[in-house]
Amino acid sequence: DWGWLVAWALVLFTGIPFRMVASWYEGLFVIGIGGLLKQRLLQGALRLGPDELRHMGTGYHLGRVIESEVVESRALSGGVLTLVAVVELAVSTLIITSGAGGGLHALLLGGWVCLAVFIGLQYLRARQKWTAARLSISHELIEKMVGHRTRLAQESPEEWHEEEDQELAGYLDLSTRMDRLGAVMMALPRGWMVVGLLGLAPAFVEGGANLARLAVGLGGLILASRALVKLVDGFTTLADAIIAWRQVAFLFDAAAREVTPGDAAANELASHEAPASEPGEQPLLEACDLAFRYPDRGESVLRAMSFKITNGDRVLLESPSGGGKSTVVS
Repeated sequence: DWGWLVAWALVLFTGIPFRMVASWYEGLFVIGIGGLLKQRLLQGALRLGPDELRHMGTGYHLGRVIESEVVESRALSGGVLTLVAVVELAVSTLIITSGAGGGLHALLLGGWVCLAVFIGLQYLRARQKWTAARLSISHELIEKMVGHRTRLAQESPEEWHEEEDQELAGYLDLSTRMDRLGAVMMALPRGWMVVGLLGLAPAFVEGGANLARLAVGLGGLILASRALVKLVDGFTTLADAIIAWRQVAFLFDAAAREVTPGDAAANELASHEAPASEPGEQPLLEACDLAFRYPDRGESVLRAMSFKITNGDRVLLESPSGGGKSTVVS
C-alpha cells in the first residue's frame, strides 16, 4: 500500500528534526533548572552555622558539591527517559493485546515490568550503600591530606593502613553486589524478547492467527523491548539523582533559614584586630570551666576547660584526634 508506505516515510524523516528540537529544549530546561538549584544550594551553604561547617569536615562538604552536579545532570534526563518508557510500555500493552498473543501476552509483559521494578529497587538500595561507602572513603582521605588526622604522631606505622584495608574490602563487596544487580537490569530487555517470543509461540504453532495479527504482536514485542531499555536507563539515572539529592537536601533546606542580624555584626567584629595590651593588664581571653556539646552528639566535646590568654602568649593545644582542638580554636 503506497499510502501507508509514504506515511511511514514521512514519520521517519520528520522524526529527525523533532528529535533535535526536543533535545535542544530539554537541554535549555536542564540548564535553567540547574542554575536555580546552584543558587539555592549556595544560599543554603552561606546560612550554615559554624558548628555545622566545622564538625562535618572538608571532605564531607566536597562530596556534597560533587553530588550536586549529579542531581543537576541526571534528575531531569532520567525523569524524561522514565516518562517516555512508561508511555511506550502503555502503547506496547495495547498493541500486544490486539496481536496474536492476546491478553496472555499482555500479562507476561506486565509481570516482566514488575520484575524490572523489583530488581530496580534492589539496585537502588545497593547503590545507596555503595555511595555512602564511597563518600566515607573520600572524606577520610581528604581529612588525612589536610592534616586533620595526625596518624604519624598518634599511631604506630603497623596500624596506619588497617582501617583503610577494611574500608576498601567493604567497598569492594558493595561494588560487586551493585554491579551484579546492574548487569541483571541491563539483561532485562533481552530477557523480555525471549519471554515475548514464547508468548507468541502457541498462536504460531496452532496456526489459528493470521499473519497480520502475528506481525502486530511481534511489533508490540519489539516496541516493549525498546521501552524496557529506556526504563532501565532512566531508572538507573534517577537512582543516582535520588541518592545525590539526599546528600544536598540539607543545603537546599538551609536556604530557607532566616538571616539573623547578629551574623553580620559578628563578622565585622572579627575583621578588626584586638588592640595590643601592656604586661599586667587584663587577659585578652579567659575561660573558666568551659563546656561544649554539639547538638547531634550525646557526650560533650569540652568539659571543665579553663585557660587564660594574654597579649604575646603562644598557645599549644594537645589532644588525641577528636579531642576538641578545632572546637576550642573556633
